[in-house]
Amino acid sequence: KTVEYLAYDKDEISYYLKRFDTVSVREDYAVDSFRENFNIYAQRVLDPVFLCDIDKYKALASSYIDETEKQMFAYILDMNNEISESLKALGDCLGTDCFVISDAEKIQGRPNCLIEKWLAKIIKCKYMITDSFHGMCMAILFNKQFVAIKNINRGGERFDSLLGLFGLKGRLIQKGDYSNMKNILFEKIDYNRVMKILETEKARSKEWLYNALNNESLTIVAF
Repeated sequence: KTVEYLAYDKDEISYYLKRFDTVSVREDYAVDSFRENFNIYAQRVLDPVFLCDIDKYKALASSYIDETEKQMFAYILDMNNEISESLKALGDCLGTDCFVISDAEKIQGRPNCLIEKWLAKIIKCKYMITDSFHGMCMAILFNKQFVAIKNINRGGERFDSLLGLFGLKGRLIQKGDYSNMKNILFEKIDYNRVMKILETEKARSKEWLYNALNNESLTIVAF
């Protein structure tokens, strides 16, 4: 992602960043941006949602989990008529209902639900469609067959970065290009491979966090 900074802004931001003992970022492009603009070595780590034990999420959602539920779940931040119609058509094609939660106040007369119920829907759904970065994180964490709609208005580059890390860029579609969602859902993700990458990245991210919290020697100024 390209951001233009005034020379004064660069110097001021760099000054304050260097007052931290260490800095982490989630995306590959941010590592380059920090080095080039602020002379800061930022370590790429996983988003914190990946570091929490999955059983804690399940415990949080336990009261709302329906063991018989196997429907399609859509978590859409920026709903529009085209997405809504595409989800209905996809559900009809798959022979399943689609439960939708949106960032809007209401979607199809249904108010947004509690976070515990949101988690339960992710845990038990068979397929998931989302334009949310964290929705995508949770889909990966719970090994779901999913499609991610690249949400430019909410940081599209982070979709590329995370999916690239796990070798899942084929799950990403552009807004307006909904015709291939069924085919993508039917291309089964090899979660044995994905989980091996996740475990390696979790260990590396936790090590960084441990060192940062315990004042271990970490390089912050780039050379």
